Amino acid sequence: MCLSVVSRWVIVTWTVVHLITPLQTIAQIAYTWKGGSGNWSSPENWTPPGVPGPEDVATVASGTVLVNSAAIVGTLNFSGGSFQGDGVPVLTVVHGGSWSGGTISNMRLSLSPACVFSLDGAAKTLVGGVITNAGTLAWTSGQLNLENNATFHNLLGALTDVQSDVQVLQSGAGTSTFRNEGTYQKSAGLGTNSIQIVSVINHGVLQASRGTIRIEASSLAATGVGNQFHAEADAGVVVTRSISANSFDGTSFSGPGVKAIATSGGNVTFARTIVGTNLQLVAGDYLGAAEFQGAIDWIGGSMSAKITIPNGSTLNLRGTSPKSLMTGAITNNGSVIWTGGQFNLENNATFHNSPGALVDVQSDVQVLQTGGGTSTFRNEGTYRKSSGTGTNTIQIVSFQQAGVLEIDRGFILVAGNLAPTPQSRLRLGIGGAIPGAEFGQLQVSGNLELSGALDVSLAEGFSPVEGQSFQVVSSRTRSGVFGVVMGSAIGGGLFLNPVYSGTGVRLTVVDATPTFSNPTWSAGEFHATLHGVAGGNYRVNASTNLVDWQPLETKVIPGSGVAEFDDASSSLIPARFYRAAFLP
Repeated sequence: MCLSVVSRWVIVTWTVVHLITPLQTIAQIAYTWKGGSGNWSSPENWTPPGVPGPEDVATVASGTVLVNSAAIVGTLNFSGGSFQGDGVPVLTVVHGGSWSGGTISNMRLSLSPACVFSLDGAAKTLVGGVITNAGTLAWTSGQLNLENNATFHNLLGALTDVQSDVQVLQSGAGTSTFRNEGTYQKSAGLGTNSIQIVSVINHGVLQASRGTIRIEASSLAATGVGNQFHAEADAGVVVTRSISANSFDGTSFSGPGVKAIATSGGNVTFARTIVGTNLQLVAGDYLGAAEFQGAIDWIGGSMSAKITIPNGSTLNLRGTSPKSLMTGAITNNGSVIWTGGQFNLENNATFHNSPGALVDVQSDVQVLQTGGGTSTFRNEGTYRKSSGTGTNTIQIVSFQQAGVLEIDRGFILVAGNLAPTPQSRLRLGIGGAIPGAEFGQLQVSGNLELSGALDVSLAEGFSPVEGQSFQVVSSRTRSGVFGVVMGSAIGGGLFLNPVYSGTGVRLTVVDATPTFSNPTWSAGEFHATLHGVAGGNYRVNASTNLVDWQPLETKVIPGSGVAEFDDASSSLIPARFYRAAFLP
């Protein structure tokens, strides 16, 4: 305060001084464990004396650290010795550090969301304890052993980054668990990261960017929204191999790399929607009920599941191993591409190729009834043999042909009887005179009751000549005819016309010249049989003097190649002549 006198006035002024004190920071202290056995919370066990806190660095290279109550440390560097608890205490690491050796027993090591921690150095063992990672864990070297019901838990939002070819091993008794809810990725190393413990649970993303992640567990459960197995192109492959109970519920198998499921004496249960990109079912027993979206390869094993292939998705049957559908059902609304391996149906199994769906047989393979029951293969879509000059055999109790049966190459042999529905279609490609190699053939070992349509097409560049014939259907006995013949016109005024016998059908190259046979007079009417090309239009004309011709009727020749003609007005005319003309 300042006083001053001006004339008769006294003036008082104040000066206010603001004192600003800088914030005090807590000094980081580096503590080292002395190497003996004692409590974490005892100051005398550390150098310098004290207890590490949330901003401090704690280094343990030897001895036994007893953690009997919750503790927090900024940075933990653990290279040897052991941590021991009574199953309850939590040691939380705030900022980072490393575990390069030693044992953690019966306690929880918790890595906070901001923590950047590493597993490096030699082998590390977790005995009956828990590691929870909420931050970033970089694993660069050293095997991780889990014993006596130990758990590794990668939390939602966390990252475990495997940067070498290391192992997680069940090295002792109990049921140890590997649980992933965040992202577990292998980012380096061209070899294998093995997860070889009793229980693996994946609710997050398991990703191989380099090398292979191999899971060998007694049980594997992949469930929850967003559970995913991902493999990058030629840099990463995820192989899942387990020996007991395995389940995939709403799982996505993404990325261009291979994801393979191969069990050894165990079951794999699928549920809800399984999205696959380059997913391989290699071996095992597949159960459950699911929709397979994307592209999934069935290479081997047996399936007792109910599987649906939606429109736009593909199930590939490939490899030389047999594939068995046992008591299950596959409904194909998309595509099934069959390149190899026998396909067995057992115990009332059902394969249903829906309207609009495709089964593309690209080799000389078999569908066989290999067990009891009445298994069914029902085709309402397109069943196509597109490759292979040999035979695709269909030998099951019930083969129901209600869709398109297409034979571009080779032979389709139906072992037993065949009665296609009137809505069915036999589609054949003809590119030469050699059956199997140059045109497809349907073979039926039993009785064939023909119906439906015949749809024929010529390969580009092939021009058969008049009189040439092709045995397109062969059977033990035949009854019935095609209701419709399509694609019979081959140019140059020539047609492929069906000729029926008691044991099959031949397509013969003819012109369109019509003929009459079996002229009869009955009940005051003239009757005759008109022969022409199947599917062709013919006009029947009549005359009394062979000069003036009047049209009587237009006939469409059905698939049988003949049509019956009746002249109801013939009783009124003493004499009449008839002729027919093809209408192009």
